Amino acid sequence: QLQDASLASAGPAAAIAPSSATRVALFLVPPNSSTPSTLLNQLLERCAPPKRSAESDTSASAGALPGDSDSAQEFPTSSHSWVPRLGRILQQDRLRLRLQGSVATGTAQQSHYEILLGVIDDNGRISLPGELITAAEQHQRMDIIDRWIIQHTFQWLQAHPEKIHQLGCIHINLSGNALQSKPFQAFLLTELERGELPNQAIGFEISETTASANLPRAADFIARVRSAGCQFALDNFGKGAGSLELLRNLPVNMVKFDRGYCRDLSTASRSYALLNALASAARSLGITTCAQGVENEAILQNLEALGIDYAQGFGVSKPALLDEA
Repeated sequence: QLQDASLASAGPAAAIAPSSATRVALFLVPPNSSTPSTLLNQLLERCAPPKRSAESDTSASAGALPGDSDSAQEFPTSSHSWVPRLGRILQQDRLRLRLQGSVATGTAQQSHYEILLGVIDDNGRISLPGELITAAEQHQRMDIIDRWIIQHTFQWLQAHPEKIHQLGCIHINLSGNALQSKPFQAFLLTELERGELPNQAIGFEISETTASANLPRAADFIARVRSAGCQFALDNFGKGAGSLELLRNLPVNMVKFDRGYCRDLSTASRSYALLNALASAARSLGITTCAQGVENEAILQNLEALGIDYAQGFGVSKPALLDEA
């Protein structure tokens, strides 16, 4: 019954080659506890890609499915239901691009902005896309979202050429799919080769975690994008144990420190000392630095003292709809 439910719900995803990683979920399933489709959704949740460790691409999880009262709270709303919803969201044009600026804290001249994604919810309000992104990553649909963001950002820039000089450089976040999918890489490089936009005004970002898990691919992809004239940033930098090693291996021209450093950024804190060390290493390599999660003036002043080039966060610049920029 579970196999039949899986085949019935697979849809286009069945044609996509699975990841090389192996994930095993072990469960105790009480008799008559759930329908096959419900069990399938719970299994998909438990087999979702975890934060990959440096030691292995194999992970396992164990637990019990609903019916065991002690573990019933472990299961969030299934991401499997978001797969058909993504199609409806795109069809109904409910994705929105937002723009958040970074403030120069020192002698930096060029301004920087980041493209953020929003979703219009059922009440007509802009909401964060967290659940949608998680589901798309788990069910191999991030290619759709990555392409949508790039196409609509480029179209907006082409329609508003006067904004390019005003904004300086616009950064677009890329998912791990960008490192795994050769068709996506070909699509992106083709878009950049069209020559319809000044590529030096476009930047891309991938997370430190994504780059660490795919270091050779990340280095090759970043080099190809940089050779097209674009900038490239390493996002959530300083989060892992091998952050400095990444600086040696990846040809990025900006690092954006993980927002956790700004939560406790007094001059006597460990965060201050670590951020100082990471910023000094980046500076010695000619890499621009940006701190994220800046919420108040005190944090901004400490960043200036550390020589961080840019500050980003609600305390210095709140996101706005791209169409209103």
